Amino acid sequence: MNFANKKPSRVLLLLSLLIAAVMVFAACTTNDGVVVEDPVVVDPVVEDPVVEDPVVEDEDIAEGEVVQEVTPDAEVESTTPGVAGIQDVMLDANRLLDFDLENANDEDLGDIQNLLVDTETGNIPYVIVETSGFLGLGSEHVLFPMDAFSLGEEGNALILPFAQPEDIEGAPIVDEDTWALNDGTWDDDLFNFWGGTEYGANLTDYQSGAVLLSDLVGYGTAAWGNLGTGMVNAILVDLGENTAKWVVVDYANTGIADYNDNVVLVPFQAFDWMNMETELGFSADLDPEALNNAPLVNRDQLFAADFLDAEFDSQAVTYWEEMGYSFE
Repeated sequence: MNFANKKPSRVLLLLSLLIAAVMVFAACTTNDGVVVEDPVVVDPVVEDPVVEDPVVEDEDIAEGEVVQEVTPDAEVESTTPGVAGIQDVMLDANRLLDFDLENANDEDLGDIQNLLVDTETGNIPYVIVETSGFLGLGSEHVLFPMDAFSLGEEGNALILPFAQPEDIEGAPIVDEDTWALNDGTWDDDLFNFWGGTEYGANLTDYQSGAVLLSDLVGYGTAAWGNLGTGMVNAILVDLGENTAKWVVVDYANTGIADYNDNVVLVPFQAFDWMNMETELGFSADLDPEALNNAPLVNRDQLFAADFLDAEFDSQAVTYWEEMGYSFE
C-alpha cells in the first residue's frame, strides 16, 4: 500500500498541536503558575553600611575580654589613704619637704616641715605644716591628715583644699614637744578634730608613739649578723598608701666592696622603734641572715629622680615577703 500521498488524520494533527502548546506553556511558568521573564542583571551599587556602636551589657562580656580601655575620671575622689588620686608613687620622704604647698588657686600656703610616722605600723597619719600666716593662723604648726592633700599637676607641689580660716577653725595648734615616742595619747586632740571631717576617714586613734621621719635620716643602725653598724640614708614613703615602706640602710663604712655603691632596703617593721637612744635597733625576730643576704640597690640610681619607678623595689618585696614580711 502506498502511504506517501496519505494526508494525516485531522484528529492526529490537532492532538500534536495541543501537546506542543502545553510544553511551551510549562517551560514559561514557575511551580506556582506565575510567568517568569528572563532577569535583567544590573551591577549593584553598594553603599558603605552605617554600623552603630553596640550597647554592651554586662552579660555580653566574655570572661577575660577587654571591651574598651577606660581612663579614670580625675574628678573621682580617692577612697584609699594618703595623697588623693595617686597610686604606686614612692619617693624619699626628705624630698617631700622641698615640695611647694599650695591651695587650689596656686597660692602659697606655707612650708611642709615634716612627716609623722606611727612607729608600730609605719603609717603616716599627719603632715606637719608651718602655716606662715595663711588662714589667719599666724606662723604656727598645724598637722593635716595625709588624706587632705593631692599632688600638683607638675608633681612638685602638694595641694590643700582649704582657702578660708573657717575651713580649719578649731584645728589643734601643735608644739613640737607635743608628741613623744612612747606616749599613746599624742594624737588625741588631733584625732578628735580631724576624725569628724571628710579628711579623717582613714585616721586611727594611735596607741603607739610617733617619730619625725626627717630625724631618722643619718641615724646609726646597730650591728646585725655579719654586718657592722650602718646608717639610715633615707626613708622611702608610699604616698598613695600613706606608709613608710623602706628604711634605706647604708653600709659603705663597713669596708665590704659590695656596699661601696649599693644600699639595702629594709622593711620599716623590721626595726625596734622603742630602742632609739644611741642607735636604731632591729627587731628581735629579724633573722641576721635575712639582712646579710638582702638584695642591694644602686645608691645613685635610687636617688636619681624625685619619684621612683613602681617596679624598682619588686626584687626587694619578693625577698622580704619570703622572709615573712607583709606589704599589704
